[in-house]
Amino acid sequence: MTWWRLSTAARLLRDTDAALSEIAAAIGYGSEFAFANAFKREYGTAPGKYRRQGCPAPARPGGSLAVGGVGGSGRE
Repeated sequence: MTWWRLSTAARLLRDTDAALSEIAAAIGYGSEFAFANAFKREYGTAPGKYRRQGCPAPARPGGSLAVGGVGGSGRE
């Protein structure tokens, strides 16, 4: 579940200009701080820096992800 949430966040960071707080809330984090810590643990960089650098997602198996109310690949 954490991998899915953070992969979704990475895609949102790359593809939208939504605020970090909006992305954190959309993927189920109660605070921007908790989201940033989890993101940095998974991706090795802060979400804002990731967005500025346009980094690719880490290689992981899986299907496409979709967010619009936060739906997705169905993995937990």
